[in-house]
Amino acid sequence: MNLKSSNVFLKLFFTINWLVATVFCYNPSSRVFQSSVLIGSKIYYFGGFNGSDEKNDAFYFDVNTSEYTVIDNIPVDIYQSSSVIHPKDENICLLIGGFAYKPGSSSTLDSNLMSPEQVYRFDTQTSKWSIVETSNKPSVSSRRYLNGGVSDDNGTIYFFAHPDSSLHSDPSADSFIKLDINMMSCKDCSMKDLLFYDINSSKWSSATAQGESIDGRVAHTAVLTSDERLIIYGGFSYSYLEYPNITLAVLKIRSSSYEWSIPSSDNKSHPPLAGHSATIYKEKKELMYIAFGRSSGTDKDSNETIFALNTVDFSRIDLVPLPNKPNLKLKLGISLGLTAGLIIIGGIVGYYFWRKRKNRQTNDKIITNDDNINDNKVSAM
Repeated sequence: MNLKSSNVFLKLFFTINWLVATVFCYNPSSRVFQSSVLIGSKIYYFGGFNGSDEKNDAFYFDVNTSEYTVIDNIPVDIYQSSSVIHPKDENICLLIGGFAYKPGSSSTLDSNLMSPEQVYRFDTQTSKWSIVETSNKPSVSSRRYLNGGVSDDNGTIYFFAHPDSSLHSDPSADSFIKLDINMMSCKDCSMKDLLFYDINSSKWSSATAQGESIDGRVAHTAVLTSDERLIIYGGFSYSYLEYPNITLAVLKIRSSSYEWSIPSSDNKSHPPLAGHSATIYKEKKELMYIAFGRSSGTDKDSNETIFALNTVDFSRIDLVPLPNKPNLKLKLGISLGLTAGLIIIGGIVGYYFWRKRKNRQTNDKIITNDDNINDNKVSAM
């Protein structure tokens, strides 16, 4: 291959590579009740629900580059699950509980897929999913979804288990799960009535918060800042039909006294949102990244927005994510395949025209020779 043909090949490859990237780049679709987890500077998002379909896609958002990148799909369609970092390996993410369905069969719920005895394990180094079977099956009903997962340094992960609302209407059916399951009853209560669980002593305690009155809510998010403030955002009222009057509230938990406050920037700057994800990330400043969720009365109005919230002055930072990155191996394979295919097709077409031209030259030569022979015969006569 000479230098000229090499340059043509490289130009063709990079052109196709750009076209493939353009075709494959897309932003994640709208959704609610997805799960998320922060690993390094990447916020991983798993599954979700868009009002008619459950999702099994997975991707991450890099807070440093504002880029989305697609990763391998989850083995099941899933939403309202809990995603936590493996207590012993920060490169491993565990996806546990939730409403899970066999891909493409949302009409029939497979109760086995909802059971905490089955854990979906994602390795961020290899970008591969695997299924881990736990050694014991929890004693609670399998028709529950787990959320609020948090792990300690000893390898223990804690969850709150909520029942399927189609089977249970009593909020006291909620339970607290720690490995072999400890049942703890609870009920709807005032946001000033605080309940704590100490993972070191395995004991519950309660306290009463002072300050502003905060509407009760569900499907909201909460993050803990480095200066020990609990920031809650959004949510539905208990009926799931309305939004709380106050979207953003802060609970100070630094000392033994607790106090609710409402930032002055609330309401206009922070419209209602529920079923979203919130992740806190600190580099130069501590930001709360809020993504997706439902901003109006139906799941169909779920939004695709991701924005950051400054945890100091609560100013909103609108983000414009770059398009989704396709899987690098897939992108490279398609680019090479298309390049090779075009080269082969080009070679066949080139060979066809070369043969056609060659045959024409041969025919012209034969005709010329025949004319010369005839001319010689005429001269001889």
